[in-house]
Parts: sequence; structure tokens; C-alpha cells
Amino acid sequence: MNTVNILNPQTPAVQGPITRAAELYPLVLTPRILNSRGIGARHIRAMIAAGTLQRIQRGAYIYTRDAQVLTPDERLAVRCIAAYLMGLQGVFSHTSAAALWGLDVLNVPSIVHVYSTATSPSDRGRICRHRRGFDPNAVTAIPGTHVMVTTVARTLQDCARTMPFREAVVLADSIMRRGLMEPHEVIETLLNLTGYGGSAGPLLAQAVDASSESAGESLTRCLLMEHELPTPMTQYPISCEGRNYRVDFAWPEARLILEFDGEQKYVDHPGRDRYEAARDRALTRAGWRIVHLTWADIFQKEREFIAHLRGLLIR
Repeated sequence: MNTVNILNPQTPAVQGPITRAAELYPLVLTPRILNSRGIGARHIRAMIAAGTLQRIQRGAYIYTRDAQVLTPDERLAVRCIAAYLMGLQGVFSHTSAAALWGLDVLNVPSIVHVYSTATSPSDRGRICRHRRGFDPNAVTAIPGTHVMVTTVARTLQDCARTMPFREAVVLADSIMRRGLMEPHEVIETLLNLTGYGGSAGPLLAQAVDASSESAGESLTRCLLMEHELPTPMTQYPISCEGRNYRVDFAWPEARLILEFDGEQKYVDHPGRDRYEAARDRALTRAGWRIVHLTWADIFQKEREFIAHLRGLLIR
């Protein structure tokens, strides 16, 4: 392994649009930054005690008001940024690179992953260092920062080898949804997966779908595949009562629609619940049956939901 390439990557920061990681970067505060704002060591301790400031790790902090609005993926990205600012030697990889790229990580780990040959007694429970399989040609910087990570393609390879099927599909779909790789590039990368975990590649290549609009939709599609239900049409257009609609999943021959209802879409689009209720009534009048699926159905009622859906499809 080329230690120099890992510990001192020479790849310059990539210029491009501002990424979420670049937006998160200023949220991580070091003592030097706080001191420049007139906040000394004693004040830092007082703010932590008062709950207005949180310690990410030794020497890195974040205001509580900023931390409270972060998603789990963003919290992992913040931990990576803090580790970088504190001098972590290595290239962020696997789920850590995925979080920094802004990809959908279904189960966010508590540890940071890096390719690195360095060691530190403070790693335990905090840093996982990968010492084999490093490719110095698959390293870049997150746009808008100097944080070094594996490329999107290499991040996909590493995650596909190590993640459960559902999580890998969710991540791969998010790569295409964010325009970081073309669909044919994602499929080619998965089909050419070799080495440990490489056998998962062909099935993942079959499962990914560039039309997926959310992690919930990707996860729903995995459920249908795993339970060997008939393959639905995705993002299916339907015209009725003079209006055009597009539904998440549809089985036209069975006149059955499946919609994934994530809470975020109602937060992002106030009034959407009223719109969808009106749409459902119109589609029902047109002879369609509509089933709504939530995160709770997937994680808590999977067996009951699949049995219900199977019954509707085999009538």
C-alpha cells in the first residue's frame, strides 16, 4: 500500500457546486475559531454545561441549535469533518464517504471509516481503519472542501460489498438521483464488482432504478423483489377526470396502486396531504385500488403488509 498517497493525498480540491458537506463544514468549531469569537476555554466549558454547545470529539464542537436539525447522515458527515479538522490521517471511505457525498445511508454507523495505515489509541469505538484494497487513483476532495474521500464510484463499490442488500440499493439509487453517476455507470460498476462481497453485484445491478425519488421508494422496491411479488411499473402516469397523475408503483392489470408516504414530503410541501387525498378519490372513482405504505409498515409490519398486498394482487 502506498502510505504516502493515503496520508498525504495530492489530489487538489475539486471545484464544483456547493455540496451539503461544504455547508456543514462551518458548523464544526475548533477552539481557535471559538477564541476568535471571544469564547475562551472557560466559556466553552460553561456553554457545554448549559447545553448550548456540544462536543463532537476532543477539540471540535457544534452549537446545539445546529446539531438538533441535522439528519443522521449529516451527523455522520459532521463527525468526519471534525475528525479531519483534528488531523485524522486517511481517506474517508465506505459509509463515511457516502455521508460526505450526501448519499442516502439507511443505517448510519456510530464509527468513522477511513483508508489509512496510521494507528491511534483513541480509535477504539470511534475510527475503523481499512488497510487493504486502497486505490490512490480513486481519491478526490469533496467539492467546496479539502476533505479527502473515495470517489463516488469507489464509495459505491465499497458499500455494495459490505452493506445488506436493501441498504446498498437505497445508496445506489441516491447516487443516480443526485446526478453523481449516470445509470449505466452505476450498473456497470455493480456488474464489475469483484473480490470480497463481489457476488452481490449482479443482483444489485438488477435492483437499482434511476426513477426512484426517495429512499422509501427504493426500500419498497426491495421488499417487492425479496418477497417475489409481481414487478410493478414505477412512476406510472395515469390520466383521469381531466388531470394527469404519477404514482410511485402500479400494477395496471390489477388496477392497483402502491404509494410510499414519507413524512418529509409533507414537510417539504405543505398541503400535499390534501392534494393526495383528492387525487386518491379521483383514482378510486376511476376504478383503481390504492395502498399506502409508511416507514412503520416497512420496519414494524412488513409481514402483514406483504400478505395484504399479495392478496390484492392474486385476486
